[in-house]
Amino acid sequence: MKLRILLNTSSLAPSVSACFSHSQHARRDVSPLQRRILSPVGKTVITNISVFDGYEMTPSRTVIIEGEKNGSYDTRCQRHGTFHYLIPGLIDSHLHLNVPSHLEVLTSYGITTAFQMSCHNDTQCAMFKGHPDLCDSSLQAYQPSGQAVITQAVDYVFSNNSDYFKITVETNGPSPSSQAELVPAAHDIGQQTMSHCADMKSYLQTIESGSNGLQHIPQNGILNTSAIEQMLRQHQYTTPTMTVFEYDLSNTQAAARLGANGSFEYGRANVALLHSFGVPILAGTDAAGTITARWPILRARWILRRYG
Repeated sequence: MKLRILLNTSSLAPSVSACFSHSQHARRDVSPLQRRILSPVGKTVITNISVFDGYEMTPSRTVIIEGEKNGSYDTRCQRHGTFHYLIPGLIDSHLHLNVPSHLEVLTSYGITTAFQMSCHNDTQCAMFKGHPDLCDSSLQAYQPSGQAVITQAVDYVFSNNSDYFKITVETNGPSPSSQAELVPAAHDIGQQTMSHCADMKSYLQTIESGSNGLQHIPQNGILNTSAIEQMLRQHQYTTPTMTVFEYDLSNTQAAARLGANGSFEYGRANVALLHSFGVPILAGTDAAGTITARWPILRARWILRRYG
């Protein structure tokens, strides 16, 4: 288990922005303690520190770290961990970064691996290429049609060293037939696709297409058993981004976009259903624009654990 970041417990509270509403939040300066990344060389002793192991918080203990792993006792470098805790590097499986400096903010709150879900233009995309532990896509696919156009779109994305192809379904998205061509075109060259699908129609369309990762969760109905079983057969996974829906559904204007049937309870029930069937579920925040100081990834994990 990698143990990298020493955090202040007061830094984690739900405050998010997202591709659902793309609201912006001001960034607070990060404290020196939150910025401190333990040295990757030598040995470090941290006394009286609680450890979050991915499932629960342990009582205070002494932890010895050698590089990125536990090691034998050595007193050359000691830290006092009173009132703090140690966590593994966290993964945010869905976010939208604007500038490279946001990567530093991510690490200061314990995020050491992230999935960049899209960028607005080629210049912005290029800024994030080549960063270790950052998986990213290029520009999103909306309405490609025709085999020549689809092949060209897929070739363009992966010639820019993207890790996957992001497809935006829903309004102005590809038709079922176009998505059914896009996905295998990426698979044929050994690549994955991610599909934005936050309502029932687009979610079912994405399942049918065989897209690898389904981003978001239906908020306007309950998934049927046959659709979930199809996800299992096709080895699909989902990132529900429940934190952003919890936040945005409290906003009248944002909630209106889901229509009269939009409900956080539908999302909660669908997460529980997918989990009960064994569909892999990833934690992602859908944070966008200016990265907030109070990073919501642990809130996302808490929601997923509470509701299934």
